[in-house]
Amino acid sequence: MSEHITQELPKDNNDKLDQLMAMGRNIISGLNSLDTRLDALEKKDMVTKPLWQEMRAEQTRLLEILQSHTDRMDQVEEHLQQLEKHLQQQDEKNSSLEEKIELGFRRLGDKIDVLNQDGLELRADVRHLDRRVSRLEPVN
Repeated sequence: MSEHITQELPKDNNDKLDQLMAMGRNIISGLNSLDTRLDALEKKDMVTKPLWQEMRAEQTRLLEILQSHTDRMDQVEEHLQQLEKHLQQQDEKNSSLEEKIELGFRRLGDKIDVLNQDGLELRADVRHLDRRVSRLEPVN
């Protein structure tokens, strides 16, 4: 652009009219271009809209599947908690049984010791009696 904008202004009315007509043609051309682009977008929308609808339907279906899996996982988690509680109860019972078994073996060991001691004392008494009897009996 030149530095003197006023020099580019038309000097008479015909030039002004020509310039206005050119501007009008440019505006009409721009509007036609916009109309063409809008038609292209509408056609594209007609093509992509069913795809979007299909994608939304698929998304809804996947969300339903996800929800059913989430519900199932909640059930599994609840069942797992019940199993853990049952295992804890079994551990407590096992601990109690272990204590009873240990006590029973200790008592059995003590009884075996008593029996051994009684058996030894009995054998000692029998030996002692055998010696006494052998002194009393004549030797043949």
